[in-house]
Amino acid sequence: MVLVEEIRLMGCFEHIYMVPSPSHNQAKNREVPVLSGVGATIESKKFYSSYYREILSTRKYDILFTPGYWGEAIHLIRYSYKSNRHLMVFFFEEGSGHYSATLKTLCSIRLDKGLKKSIIKLIITGKFFFRINRLAQILYLYEPICRINSINLEIRPIPKINQGANGLIDCLVRLARKEILDEYKEKQFYFFLTANQQHYEGDWKQTREILDVIAECVSPSNIIVKTHPEEKRSLNVLENTYSDEIFIDNQSCSFESILAAVEADKKVLISRGTSCLLTGKYLYNYEPYIIFTYKLYNDRTERENNDMQIYINGLKKVYLYPEKVVVVQTMIELEDILGKLMDEGMIENDSIFCME
Repeated sequence: MVLVEEIRLMGCFEHIYMVPSPSHNQAKNREVPVLSGVGATIESKKFYSSYYREILSTRKYDILFTPGYWGEAIHLIRYSYKSNRHLMVFFFEEGSGHYSATLKTLCSIRLDKGLKKSIIKLIITGKFFFRINRLAQILYLYEPICRINSINLEIRPIPKINQGANGLIDCLVRLARKEILDEYKEKQFYFFLTANQQHYEGDWKQTREILDVIAECVSPSNIIVKTHPEEKRSLNVLENTYSDEIFIDNQSCSFESILAAVEADKKVLISRGTSCLLTGKYLYNYEPYIIFTYKLYNDRTERENNDMQIYINGLKKVYLYPEKVVVVQTMIELEDILGKLMDEGMIENDSIFCME
């Protein structure tokens, strides 16, 4: 994996491992979800116990950094705890969810609820099932001031990526292809597709209408559409419809890598809602113009409304010029804002105006 090799070249870490996934058959007992999950969990536990015993041997660690107990991190926590009963777990931000997540959420091995989750957690953790939450000590965030609720953890700030971390910047830039970076440097409007979520099945028609409006107000040659890594539904339609006019970035390169090489203050980021809208300010202290379009969709849920409000409130709290963050209510308002940005040359002059 390119990222792992780049991190090795930085020379910051003594040991770097790429942990594989177990190849067990999860099809067994598929008709009984609890049994299917339990069977796969038992096989995973055996696999990771053997793997960590082989690569870590008798090596002990005092601190384990992880976004949360979910995924396969729980197996490393369990193994590390067996060799050091004083192990401490430090959480770090992986996305916007960490600004509202409770300690219970961060310590859940799955993001769903119910009997299956509890049984699987008990199988993995064994005797320290009731003690595992006590290992958590600290939560690292890029913008601690944006936390919306209290949490029984010490909260510490993460330094901005472009403040003294030259080696990291170089590493991130190398992860992106030069021809992709050149497109992002040249163009001003970035349109982000959302992840493939359950209640978004009918959003593509509205997304196309929004993109059509943007293309009418802005030269298509000045637009980039960045697909989401999990977005597969509309990619073919997107390429067939816009590929001759609009640059479509369907590469797997992260937006964090792109921002390491692009001055984002004079860019315009547009989306229904994605963590990429936060990345410029939270990770790099850039202040691009940001346009949220989620209110243009009829299929949005109450949870989406609440999540988006967290994004917006957080950005406005840390932006030096919060007027650069806007939520459009109608297509006409979107046209009006784009027209002002283009006609009055506000992007080039990095001007501020009341967009709401």
